[in-house]
Amino acid sequence: DGSTDRTAEIIKNYRAKDPRIIYHYQTNQRMASARNAGIKLAKGKYIAFLDADNLFLPNKLEDQVFFMESNPECGLSYAQIYHFYDGAPSLLYENKNESPFTSGDLFRETLRRNFINVLSVLVRKDIFDRYGAFMQGWEACDEQYVWVNLSYHKIRFCYLPKVVGHLRLH
Repeated sequence: DGSTDRTAEIIKNYRAKDPRIIYHYQTNQRMASARNAGIKLAKGKYIAFLDADNLFLPNKLEDQVFFMESNPECGLSYAQIYHFYDGAPSLLYENKNESPFTSGDLFRETLRRNFINVLSVLVRKDIFDRYGAFMQGWEACDEQYVWVNLSYHKIRFCYLPKVVGHLRLH
């Protein structure tokens, strides 16, 4: 979509090792469009998001899938992530704006602040099939729109108190 590196070539090498990997190219239509295309093409039960410059920790998917399977009332799980600057990858810190929601009206809270980083999320695919996902054409707040929309529809958000990824800042 918006890659300026050798993504297609790199993915072809991985596809040769694992046929489950699918590569889909589309002209750059911004991030919301790329994410929606991935959701539409996905065949699995869950959706997770990994932008090219961020990192999943080794057990992120295993831990979150286990958590979701153990909590079938949850439509979405989110967890803790650490941020780091590109030039200093060993200096990790928490973004205090991403503190988990603990009580009250989730819909109002998602309107008030974007406390869920998309890197930390695992969503049941059928939730997106039912209620939609990212707003095409938005350049900002597209993730928050998703959380507001899903909380409006009373989807249960569940917090897994575990670090699952590292978000790179440039």
